[in-house]
Amino acid sequence: MNDFRMQNDLRQRVLIWVCSIGLLFALFGGTALADYDRAKRDYDNLNLQTRAKIILGLISTGDYDGLAVFGFTKRFYRSAVAFQKREGLRRDGAFDPDELELLVRRYQQYSVEAGIAKVRHPTTGSEMLMPRSLFDSERSTTNGVDYERNDGGFLVSFAAFAHSERSYKNLYESYINTSDGRVIEYKTFKPEYFVVSGLIQGKHFYLYMASGPTETVGFFVEWRMTWMQQARKASVLMANTFTLSGDGLGAPEQGGQPPQTAEVQPPPAPPAGQQQSPPPPPGNSTGTGFRITEAGHVVTNFHVAGQCKKIRLHRLGEPPIDASLVARDEVNDLALVKAAGPLPGTIAKFSGKGAVRVGSEIVVFGFPLTGLLSDAGNVTTGNITAMAGLGNDSRMYQISAPVQPGNSGGPVLDRTGAVAAVIVSKLNAMRVANQNGDVPQNVNFAIKTNVALAFIDGIGLPTEDQAKEAVQLDTPTLAEQAKAFTFLIECNND
Repeated sequence: MNDFRMQNDLRQRVLIWVCSIGLLFALFGGTALADYDRAKRDYDNLNLQTRAKIILGLISTGDYDGLAVFGFTKRFYRSAVAFQKREGLRRDGAFDPDELELLVRRYQQYSVEAGIAKVRHPTTGSEMLMPRSLFDSERSTTNGVDYERNDGGFLVSFAAFAHSERSYKNLYESYINTSDGRVIEYKTFKPEYFVVSGLIQGKHFYLYMASGPTETVGFFVEWRMTWMQQARKASVLMANTFTLSGDGLGAPEQGGQPPQTAEVQPPPAPPAGQQQSPPPPPGNSTGTGFRITEAGHVVTNFHVAGQCKKIRLHRLGEPPIDASLVARDEVNDLALVKAAGPLPGTIAKFSGKGAVRVGSEIVVFGFPLTGLLSDAGNVTTGNITAMAGLGNDSRMYQISAPVQPGNSGGPVLDRTGAVAAVIVSKLNAMRVANQNGDVPQNVNFAIKTNVALAFIDGIGLPTEDQAKEAVQLDTPTLAEQAKAFTFLIECNND
């Protein structure tokens, strides 16, 4: 409980500082340092008010997406360095007085644009900061108050549940239940609070709930893809400024340690052995994508096209077509590009829910190892070997069809020719071999269609579903069909 008191006190300091934003900036003790350990020591010497300024500044710029507590974690360090890199500052993870002042200005700008205001739960007195001007209406509910947009794209529900009616543990279990089609991307349960995030009915959601003396209090955020950036910032801001009221916590005792940082809408960290999807290196890199609209929209991975200066779509025997990035979802490693001109070929169709099961046969089409393998595309076959990825990641399938660099973003087809998943990564066989003394064979991963369709739906694009009565096709026929809607994607960052 002492740990939670310290976290609560830091949140209180954040709220107090925001309400008195005209105070003089606290001097930053120590000089800018060039490594994590020294930057951590520098941060640990700061008072809570100065830490609150740094936290709010990094949230407002979109660089930090965790629950900030006293610990200067490597995640926090990377957020600080990302901010400094974008601002053209020395990338050392520490902040001198001028950098601190810049962070404060960034938060002030965000505060004005989003209408940051402190809101209070009507019955419990719990408080948090939220971007009030982003919402069109405020509506009282049985459990608290809802803030909504008229377009239905963004919702915050500030709610409380009495322990006598729904226990803290029971409430958590109800939110991680997937029987309604909910996809859980992240979850953590602690005695003081729990966090759940994922997808439901084509929308993203984030939930934070804290256990008080007599009730569980917290908030639920739901949004469409078009509100992704604003919703993420809002979720992080609310989680970091949420405070229980009347909980008797008081001031933190000396020597208490904060709880571990919980994540807000994180891309789940791959367990040892998984090959992560890095940003494209300088120069050219290639991947695969498939067309989903007549207008020329092509789905691929974020790590294929999400950070490119120039994108081109290629098909053997035809001139390359320039394309531009129109949407991206770094969390789920998805991106959508649109051709600048007419695209040849057909449009991919998607498989329905339950179309593939463990053991289902699949076909993968793509452009692996460009310059070494065939420019006309490459087809491999295999099976769905598990309904979840590493660490029971429910967004993924594990598949046995061989894939190589360049397959990323390509379609995984069921036997009717419909897209059942999107290739995303393969197991790092050498790393696993070094750890376990055995080389794994054909352990690869693909993003499920429900995740991809939620991404596409959030943008407002129509998609085509495969007819239920579609016939089973042999591999050569599937390869020909896939070739008609699949493209090699060239990313140029020179």
